Amino acid sequence: DSDPFLQNVLTTSRPDVRFAAFQNERIFELAYPFPRMGKFGGVLRIGLPLSEYKELSTVVVWSIFSNILLALLAIFAIFALGKVISRTTKMRREHERLVHLRSLGEIVAAVAHEIRNPLNAVSISLQRLDVEFQPTDDTDDYHKIIKSARTQTKNIDDIVREFIAVAGNVSPVKSEVDIQDFLSQICQNFAGLAIAKKIEFIQKINVDGLANIDTDKISRAIWNVLKNALEATSENGTIEFSAEIIGDKSILRIFDNGEKIPADMLDRIFEPFISEKGSGTGIGLFYAYRIINAHEGTITVQNLTDGVEFLINLPLK
Repeated sequence: DSDPFLQNVLTTSRPDVRFAAFQNERIFELAYPFPRMGKFGGVLRIGLPLSEYKELSTVVVWSIFSNILLALLAIFAIFALGKVISRTTKMRREHERLVHLRSLGEIVAAVAHEIRNPLNAVSISLQRLDVEFQPTDDTDDYHKIIKSARTQTKNIDDIVREFIAVAGNVSPVKSEVDIQDFLSQICQNFAGLAIAKKIEFIQKINVDGLANIDTDKISRAIWNVLKNALEATSENGTIEFSAEIIGDKSILRIFDNGEKIPADMLDRIFEPFISEKGSGTGIGLFYAYRIINAHEGTITVQNLTDGVEFLINLPLK
């Protein structure tokens, strides 16, 4: 009768809860009015020791936390699996691409050798006609025709040699070279071609140290990319060559403000016989791709708002 809490439950006929003390222990108590013959004759009291309640709450909290942790782990596993599948798919496609390019290279080499044999015979015949045979009239015209034929034969032979070089062994024979001097020499040789076409050639070479590379092959690869930029750039245009070292890699950037590469050719630009220009054999960039790949580097291309950018990522060791 002296407990206001119980009196309130009896008076209002509504259950209630409270924290109380019982036998020197804190409990959580539920009081429920107990009816008898239509009138309230008592109160049903249920007490739960807080120590047990605390253990129960701990179990509930840990159960919720474990479920959340498992859910997060499942999400992470799905994300990681997706990345692995994506990387595996990319590696498989790259492997198929390399096998395809290697097969094309072997075909190119075989065809080039077959062309070169009769071409040598034609070249020798023209040389003999020029030296050993003298016409009775129109001598000047005769020698002009022979000279033109020999020139065109030489051009064909140069193309065949390029095909053989591209399709041949690209395994690098490395040696240490000062990267600054190496790149500067390439740019110095290229500058004359740019000036002849009235194209501004900007150099930004900020590298220092040694590179362990095949200088002949890498020089040819970079030259092919520069030549591609030269052919794509109109008179009074701009070509930029920049180089910097990041970590153990040399990052080369070749930019030109010439015509952009058609979107349907961007993914195939490094394949043989693919050229965005009307002329050309379409093997220069293919050669650059093979050489840089043999050095465990990468070469990529993208269209920018004001031109085309090639990026070469080349390990220094």
